[in-house]
Amino acid sequence: MYSKVKIFGHPIHPMLVAFPIALYTSTFVALLLYQITSEALWFRIGLIANIAGVVMALITAVPGFLDWAIDIPGGTPAKSAGLI
Repeated sequence: MYSKVKIFGHPIHPMLVAFPIALYTSTFVALLLYQITSEALWFRIGLIANIAGVVMALITAVPGFLDWAIDIPGGTPAKSAGLI
C-alpha cells in the first residue's frame, strides 16, 4: 500500500488496524465468559478491553483519514468508497 503517512518507510494505518480488532475480539470473549461464569472479573476485563479498543480505533483513524484525504485522488471510485 502506498501511503504518505509512514514510519521508517512503512505505512502506519495498516499496522495499527490489528489492535482495535484484537481488542474488540477480546471484549467479546471476556463478556461471553462473564455470561457463562457470572464472575465480575470477566466483566471488568471486557470493559477495559472495550475502552482500549475505542481509544485505539480513534488513534488508528487519524492516519487512515490522512491517507484517504491526501493520497487518494478525487473523483476516483476508491475515494468515494472510502468516504462511504
